[in-house]
Amino acid sequence: MKGFGKKKNPQKGTKNKNKNYKVIIDKALDLHRAGKTIEASKYYQELLDMGINDSRIFINYGLINRQTGKIQIAKELYLKSINLFPKEVDAYTNLSYLFKSTKEFNKAKEYANKAIKIKPDFIPAYLNLAEALKELGQIEETE
Repeated sequence: MKGFGKKKNPQKGTKNKNKNYKVIIDKALDLHRAGKTIEASKYYQELLDMGINDSRIFINYGLINRQTGKIQIAKELYLKSINLFPKEVDAYTNLSYLFKSTKEFNKAKEYANKAIKIKPDFIPAYLNLAEALKELGQIEETE
């Protein structure tokens, strides 16, 4: 359930279609931090429409969509982030959280483990893993 974050691999997979995308993403992130998710969503969508590939767009827009019950859209955004940025731990962790919230605990476990493999000291991934294992009745694996 992580969002915002530092700039990681911006523009990977695309040519810089709009050199001013930084202004737009900064506005989206500022609005998101301020809790103005509807307004932030418009900017994230604009960036996607422009063809901008930046992990922060996929992760944060995915977070908003998950929080507003648009689970399939959130899932697609997280998977797109993983596809473009396979070392982006937040995408795996957020996808694990999404699967946990939809009671797909095996998938939650899978993505938590992937996040841990990328960043072994990332506590949110361990929390998701522990909760998924508990729900699966695999308590011994949490010890």
